[in-house]
Amino acid sequence: MYMLVVQYLVSTQKKKKMRKVSVIMPAYNAERWIARAILSLQHQTIKDWELCIVDDASTDNTIQVIENFMREDNRIKLECNETNLGCGLTRRRAISMARGEYVAFLDSDDTFYPTFLEKMLEAMNRTLADIAVCGVKEYEEGEYKRSILCDETYCTSKKELYYQYMNGTWITQYNCNKMFKKEIIDKHEYSDMRFCEDSYTTYKWLWEAENVVVIPDRLFNYYQHANSNSTTKNSPLQKSYDTCRCVWEHFQFCKQQSFEDMLPRLAMFVYEHLVRCINGFDIETEEYKLIDKYRNEFLKHLKLC
Repeated sequence: MYMLVVQYLVSTQKKKKMRKVSVIMPAYNAERWIARAILSLQHQTIKDWELCIVDDASTDNTIQVIENFMREDNRIKLECNETNLGCGLTRRRAISMARGEYVAFLDSDDTFYPTFLEKMLEAMNRTLADIAVCGVKEYEEGEYKRSILCDETYCTSKKELYYQYMNGTWITQYNCNKMFKKEIIDKHEYSDMRFCEDSYTTYKWLWEAENVVVIPDRLFNYYQHANSNSTTKNSPLQKSYDTCRCVWEHFQFCKQQSFEDMLPRLAMFVYEHLVRCINGFDIETEEYKLIDKYRNEFLKHLKLC
């Protein structure tokens, strides 16, 4: 009887500690922006969240900025990579820290609108959705560029959702304008790639969902700048290699699901990309050999179309 009481108390204590939403944040040399990102979370109309940050071996004062926030806010958790592992493995580690019922993603240079958590949770609860998607405002070097949004709230089928996702409409392929039930996140491990890791993983989570709700509110601000992972030119080979891996998997998925009308567009996208960059590769590397295999497969498919 005593042991049962202890187990009950431990279980109750765990439930009390569980936050409603776990927010995942990788950070690398982000001292210029990360305070703005964290403040956008602290200013949310819903306070029941935890922030899971993993620093990817920053060489600036990123960790000190985070620790300053941690002194005043026990909802913020920090772990640090000993060496730089890239976005994929860093987000994967941050996800392993998550104890919330829901998961959202916030990069260290982006921001949430104050009602992001509230409106996403409300939409998911009202429609019994596994995933919510919101509109986005995009900025480049601090200058507003465009908005991505739909006209009204709607739910849709898996196939239609995937078409919208692959065609680059308001579903978008990055994960930061979405909220997921944790049980959906747990079904697929986050990609280990340095580039395209969100595209490589997010579509798998979308396909696991029974119901996805899309809302028109622009609740997420996406900032691009010279030091963004998505715009860096430090490793063109790695970027091309990861892009090909990602689209190759999308291509195979479309074939398995009989989405035949999407295949020519995917094949052309990758083939054109490879034609632009293949000349700069060392033909003896494993990366080149794999990319050359992809190129030949895509060319074969294009000839059949």
